[in-house]
Amino acid sequence: VFVNPVFSRLTGYPTEELLGAECLFLIQNSPDVEQMQYFADALQQGACCQAKIRVQTKEGRFLWVELRTSLLQTDQTNYVI
Repeated sequence: VFVNPVFSRLTGYPTEELLGAECLFLIQNSPDVEQMQYFADALQQGACCQAKIRVQTKEGRFLWVELRTSLLQTDQTNYVI
């Protein structure tokens, strides 16, 4: 698992706190419920998608984040990245 250092700096959460954590706490107060549901549905279906949502920083501010997925297919497995 990888945590981008810039993401840590922008959100105020240290890498150690993000590694292995379910990052739902970042979006729990986000007003972008429709976009989050769209993204979650696409992930479940293994579909490519793009969504813009607001995540909450450790200090309580909101930042816009663009989420994108792509489907990577091999002979044996499909991966959503």
